[in-house]
Amino acid sequence: MIIGGHIIMEHHTEYNPLNFDFSISLFLRGAFAVAVNAFVLISGYFGINFKWYRLLKLDMQAILYSVLLLVVSIGIGWHAFNLRKDFLLFFPILSKQYWFITCYAVLYIIAPLLNQWAASMDKAKYKRLLILGAAIIYLWPTINFLFAAPQFIGDSGYGIINFAYLYMLGYYLRHHYVDRASVGRYGGGYIFVSVLLFISQYSLSYALGFEFTSWISYNTLFIFVGSICLFLASKI
Repeated sequence: MIIGGHIIMEHHTEYNPLNFDFSISLFLRGAFAVAVNAFVLISGYFGINFKWYRLLKLDMQAILYSVLLLVVSIGIGWHAFNLRKDFLLFFPILSKQYWFITCYAVLYIIAPLLNQWAASMDKAKYKRLLILGAAIIYLWPTINFLFAAPQFIGDSGYGIINFAYLYMLGYYLRHHYVDRASVGRYGGGYIFVSVLLFISQYSLSYALGFEFTSWISYNTLFIFVGSICLFLASKI
């Protein structure tokens, strides 16, 4: 899903509400966008057992691929060497060359504290925290995106706040949540949210006269609920 989403964005279809390719692209972008949140939910569900060598290994992998691809791209003429910018590729996590790697590394570092916090709360208090967090982190931005209003949390879900919340939610699903629905219902919920997101964004695009894709952000209710449904359907 993540690879598919990047391919769709790389080969973007120009806005045209009557173009079938545009409609397919808009639908698939929304349907695939839930994968990042679902991945973080998995981390929270199984828990992160912090080890320094694992963090170092992640950093070394990021450096290896960054430098390797840099050399290849320079060699075949796709990239002109720039000392200031290319030097940062040797520090991909610190310089945020890849937003997900940096954000996940931070989540990995703070995971022991999140684990202790989650374990210290009773179910009722934990549930209230998650409900309040969902309202602030997902419901509020969804409304603001609709009216093009300034965001309280301005990273569109590409930051540690979203990741930390999803980690805590994954922990809750593992230790407190009791499944009461079938795979079909969770899967149906994911499909329903994906279709609802498409209809909503297509309608707004048509009404506004330009492509509206703000609700594909990781901090909207559509992507949040869709990722939960997909995760629960896959988990079972």
